[in-house]
Amino acid sequence: MSKYTMISPQVPNVPWQERPADLKGAPVWRYNENPIIGRNPVEGVARIFNSAVMPYEGEFIGVFRAEQTNGIPYIYLGRSKDAIHWEIDKEKINFVDEDGKEFMPVYAYDPRLVKIEDTYYIMWCQDFYGASIGLAKTTDFKTFVRLENPFLPFNRNAVMFPRKINGNFVMMSRPSDSGHTPFGDIFISESPDLVYWGRHRHEKGSLGKMECWYVLDCPKDAKLVLGHKAKSQGEVREMVENGKWEEFLQYVPVKKGDFIQIDPGTVHAITTGCLLLETQQNSDVTYRIYDYDRLSNGKPRELHVQKSIDVILAPAKSPEDMVKHVQNLPKNTLNELISCQYYTVFKLDLEGEMTFEQSHPFLNISVTEGEAVLNGTKVKKGDHLILPAEFGAVKLEGKAEIIASAVR
Repeated sequence: MSKYTMISPQVPNVPWQERPADLKGAPVWRYNENPIIGRNPVEGVARIFNSAVMPYEGEFIGVFRAEQTNGIPYIYLGRSKDAIHWEIDKEKINFVDEDGKEFMPVYAYDPRLVKIEDTYYIMWCQDFYGASIGLAKTTDFKTFVRLENPFLPFNRNAVMFPRKINGNFVMMSRPSDSGHTPFGDIFISESPDLVYWGRHRHEKGSLGKMECWYVLDCPKDAKLVLGHKAKSQGEVREMVENGKWEEFLQYVPVKKGDFIQIDPGTVHAITTGCLLLETQQNSDVTYRIYDYDRLSNGKPRELHVQKSIDVILAPAKSPEDMVKHVQNLPKNTLNELISCQYYTVFKLDLEGEMTFEQSHPFLNISVTEGEAVLNGTKVKKGDHLILPAEFGAVKLEGKAEIIASAVR
């Protein structure tokens, strides 16, 4: 389990099963003994659906969408020592208002649970003249204070970020309609007090940009900026705002033939003399936090300091989690270097002859060393080509190093 990183407080008793050997392209996998909560878990509840769980006081606590035997969903509380075996409360969560008076929704389903500072917040979908978002808070999972509805109907599927950004609460939500129509873009909204929500922004589908690098050439003892040395978000802000760049930036040794996966929220920069082949998610998002005080046409280039601070992950991934040494892979096979939701990248060390089927929507081919013949066409170092869908069989002959990539 040491090769996986959880961006959270330590959870030493988290349940774990190793990734199935045949699973590709997915960051999570199902527990092979699902469902962990069967039918009729408590009297009056027929089934448990979408729920939210988190560590609490050395054990686990969760809020559960419980379909009652009358078909009406409500939110029930559950506790577990191992996150596998659950005790569900016999009564649904009793929400009260700020004055302690009962304040129950008509129905409630699809809850989310998040801790912000010292308070736990529950979000759910409910009826308020149509589908709308409900919100409540608790500090002890005994008293649940229901707050005002964040937005007008029709809206559902909301979740708050687990920390404030620039002093504001931040919520993602999906405006929809009164039914279960399968559409609805995601929006991000801010609030200083959980009462007044504004600064609504359409989320274009990504909170950052996924990319990867293959080192084509570099000086001896080359280093790239990959990540940072801050231990927390507070340290990120303090170091950046005070210009402590040597203390902040993490320089990682690399050599020719290394492969680097760069997740969204990772500080990264190329250094002098390094030649890289980059594959990235289709995105126009780039935040520049520091530019070494360089000038362009006599003026400093635009920086995005605050936006960068907002999205930088802290602590950063370790260099071992980002850099792969891929110099000695099996010959004459498409060795998968990375497969994520946006792309798959392969490396091929060709010696002699091989054939494979082009089954992707398209396949980018970059010849990074040597030369070869591809279905009768000569290709050499520095050549780039695209094999379209339904290209069929690909026959290669020669001695060459090839980096290939495809969309998922």
